[in-house]
Amino acid sequence: PGKVTHAFNQGQRATYLPPLRTYLSISVIYFLTVQMIGQNSVLFLNFGSDSADTGDIGNLVQYVLFLLVPIFALILQLFHRQRSGYYVEYLVFAVHTHSIWFVIFWVHLVTDHLLALSPVEPGSIRHILRVTVSATSQILPVIYLILSLRRVFAATWIWAILKAIAVMFLYLLIFGSMVAGYLYLKDLGNPN
Repeated sequence: PGKVTHAFNQGQRATYLPPLRTYLSISVIYFLTVQMIGQNSVLFLNFGSDSADTGDIGNLVQYVLFLLVPIFALILQLFHRQRSGYYVEYLVFAVHTHSIWFVIFWVHLVTDHLLALSPVEPGSIRHILRVTVSATSQILPVIYLILSLRRVFAATWIWAILKAIAVMFLYLLIFGSMVAGYLYLKDLGNPN
């Protein structure tokens, strides 16, 4: 974790794909999979069974995630004020991190879909596997962030863990506020 970002920020760019191309490719694959599978959830947010609302909110989440990449970079820069560095370094970190998160979410999405093709009995091996995959895919993004912060910014373990928790808290707070704000404004515009 963080190896590509660290190398890219050190000027070793010819070896790796451009970060934005990687992010766009992976996010397109993820959201196409969401649409093909017909999921009523995007990431770990469930939007109910109304397909029109699901598509609308799913599209919103896509836009919010694109907007949050530079915001994530700003949050990282805020936590590293004492370090000299350009915003673009934090932006590369944010793009690579989001790319990996989308891979984790994609694996969770596909695995969960395959396991749910037939009824899953509580306590069965498939149920345990489904719960394990879900829990793992919720923990892995934070673990990846901690390990990346440690490598890219040469943070100690304690600082990497504390920064990861603080960054994720702010990130999820902003994400939730943007989605909730949209839903509130949508309800105001809908008289029914």
